[in-house]
Amino acid sequence: MLSEKIKWPSGCSCAVMISVNLDAEFFGKIYYPDVDVNEGDIFRLGQVSIRYGLPKLLETLEKYDVKATFFILDYNKKKEELVKREIREGHSIGLHGVSHNYKEIYGSLENGLNNFINLNQKVKESTGVDTKLIRFPGGSSNTVSKFNPGIMTNLAVNLLEKGYKYYDWNVGSGDSGDVKTKEAVYNNVTKGIRKNRNNIVLMHDFSGNTKTLNALRNIIRYGKANGYTFERI
Repeated sequence: MLSEKIKWPSGCSCAVMISVNLDAEFFGKIYYPDVDVNEGDIFRLGQVSIRYGLPKLLETLEKYDVKATFFILDYNKKKEELVKREIREGHSIGLHGVSHNYKEIYGSLENGLNNFINLNQKVKESTGVDTKLIRFPGGSSNTVSKFNPGIMTNLAVNLLEKGYKYYDWNVGSGDSGDVKTKEAVYNNVTKGIRKNRNNIVLMHDFSGNTKTLNALRNIIRYGKANGYTFERI
């Protein structure tokens, strides 16, 4: 679900928006909870995205002159420089929350609001950008919050009143699920996008996710060859 309809530049009717959830810590802990790796390992938990994957992804976007939207999960010194780089290179940034713990953030309205407001303050103080773009952990129409009936409606209404706008996706790359190869990511995206609508593609930046990194170039090539434009939110 989108909190409002996106108006793309130049009257484009078949735009693609690449959105990346910066979930390195969260997904790394899910997929590799018991792995003990050395500092120098390129796939060190929670670090590959910041030290390797994300810079490479940004290089690909720059090479093909594509802008994306990055939804930030928490914010610290390790992420600060790369988030600032995203801004410098013309990408938009959004808020995914301080936490991705469903029980915690959807346990109360106060927790849910603070999950975004506190992150907004961190990012604003560091970068000067007062972003009001958000993506709910699990999406706005999720089932993970069903333990607290009505929380998503109340949370959405309150955030909209505070000037925030939330965005889900309508094309999933599958990279955080059971997809194992760059070919599968490519197929999911290229078969999922449609003309005459706004396509928001969901991707993730997490430990070891080279399949998305390696598929991105060909996804962009396919889109441009088939009449799509790539825009940010």
